[in-house]
Amino acid sequence: MDRSKTGILPLPEKGFMEMMHLYQCRNMYVTRTKTKFEIFHAETHSHDGYEVVIPLDKMDDTLLGDTKITFEVGYAYIISPWLCHGTSENTKFIHIIDLMIDKVYFENTYKSIYENCKIEQKIFILKMTQEMNNLIKAFIKESKQEKPGSNLVLDSICCQFVVELLREMHSAEDMAVHKEECAHYRKLEDIINFLNECYHRDCSIEMLSEMANMSRYHFIRLFKKVIGKTPYDYLLDIRIDKAKEFFRDKNAKITEVSIRCGFNNISHFSNVFKKKVGYTPTEFKKNIFL
Repeated sequence: MDRSKTGILPLPEKGFMEMMHLYQCRNMYVTRTKTKFEIFHAETHSHDGYEVVIPLDKMDDTLLGDTKITFEVGYAYIISPWLCHGTSENTKFIHIIDLMIDKVYFENTYKSIYENCKIEQKIFILKMTQEMNNLIKAFIKESKQEKPGSNLVLDSICCQFVVELLREMHSAEDMAVHKEECAHYRKLEDIINFLNECYHRDCSIEMLSEMANMSRYHFIRLFKKVIGKTPYDYLLDIRIDKAKEFFRDKNAKITEVSIRCGFNNISHFSNVFKKKVGYTPTEFKKNIFL
């Protein structure tokens, strides 16, 4: 994004930009904190472009208009143009990556992909994908090298990132942050922590929805919007990841690993493992020690 065209940086220049590394192309800025910093006063601001906030540390009580929510690690928060937002008082020692994408470029790209569709002016919460992380890393790396033709490479990476972002937004376009849902988004953090710690237990939807103080239907619907998969699929992914870790022990037995990961039926475990990993447990054990 040409600064002379907009005059707007991704973050307020005073008190912020001097603490940021800045990388840019014609249509996008990428900034990353040089070190963790602390904010001593509440301040809101807005931009004429689309801002993407990617917290590397948990950010409590982030201001979105007159609402406060927690920005969680592993998510991207897309803020539409001219929506007031900012940090609350005494935000402690945070690291962030912050992007600013030109409004016209962003919306024209969206229209070229999804004809006759319009982006709603709101906040989107998206789970960061590996592709988005890789593209940001590639953008920063290319910016640092300053090789001939870097401007062309950066424009290409910018386009790829925006397309990936728009795909995720379009598939979850009803994930706007509303006041009445903020507490539910925060509540899901407890469920995620529970599943990661107690993956071996029998975690029924009824039990999880009761923990979240939601109806069964609302819990499943909200979980899928925020995480991108159902609670059951998320739990299966955790269990299979743990099984892969356990199999790094040469003496680990498939039956024992199956039980440790919460599977009561070894046949079911083997089928799920093959579906998720592409190998049966036996094949995986052989390949890992080749």
